Amino acid sequence: MIAFVKRYAGFFLLLLSLGGLVFLNVGSRAEADVAVIRTTTTIQATTTASTTAVTTSTMGPRLCAVDVIGAVLHPGRYILSETATVADAIALAGGAAATADLSAVNLAKALYDGMVVAVPAAAAAPITYVYVDVKGAVRFPGVYRVETGKRVVDAVLLAGGFTADADASNINLAVTVRDEMMIVIPFVSSVSDPDGEDPGVTDENAGKVNINTATVEELDVLYGIGYILAQRIIDYRAEYGAFETIEDIMKVDGIKESVYEAIKDDICV
Repeated sequence: MIAFVKRYAGFFLLLLSLGGLVFLNVGSRAEADVAVIRTTTTIQATTTASTTAVTTSTMGPRLCAVDVIGAVLHPGRYILSETATVADAIALAGGAAATADLSAVNLAKALYDGMVVAVPAAAAAPITYVYVDVKGAVRFPGVYRVETGKRVVDAVLLAGGFTADADASNINLAVTVRDEMMIVIPFVSSVSDPDGEDPGVTDENAGKVNINTATVEELDVLYGIGYILAQRIIDYRAEYGAFETIEDIMKVDGIKESVYEAIKDDICV
């Protein structure tokens, strides 16, 4: 027996050595597998986090839908970034209209989804009127309500326009009307008939200057009038209407009673 043990002792030692090596190799591989699994998990977690960060950064800022209404050129719904402002929304809608009032609008306010950007319009100026009396050679003489700022020509048109025998050559139709103004359109003073008579001038006024229809040149020949006063007479007629009496000529600036006394026998209305 002892001889058998001695004979195969070397063989048993070799088996024990091989078994120890196998045990050590299996343990090392198990630990290596665990390390690989842990490393893989860490890489996967890192990759997932990176992918999420990349995706988030790729998406960019969020968008929002806003309604732009009121005094803008193109009202409607627009899509903008949440980093945009009210001013950006108004610009996208074509800008503010001419009637817009931006004094109470916060142009720097940030937008949010579903927001309504309302641009108010400025209050319209109230319309005022004056009343004028249109007389003489117009189709429908009478008192008319005329919008403030209108001209004499507008009042004449309200009265139906000139008649066929109207003489508007010395009427300043561009004068702005004022309240209680009287506009008198003179008739043509001289219309010849077949017999050669002039029905517009009576024997009493023959040879006299009609201060309601005379031109600057005709008034200029009157004693003490001259060109400057003649032009003032024309301007007075345009602004206040025809003279009702010859004494009314003294209402013209520069024509005093002494001048009137000198020309009263040479003028008529």
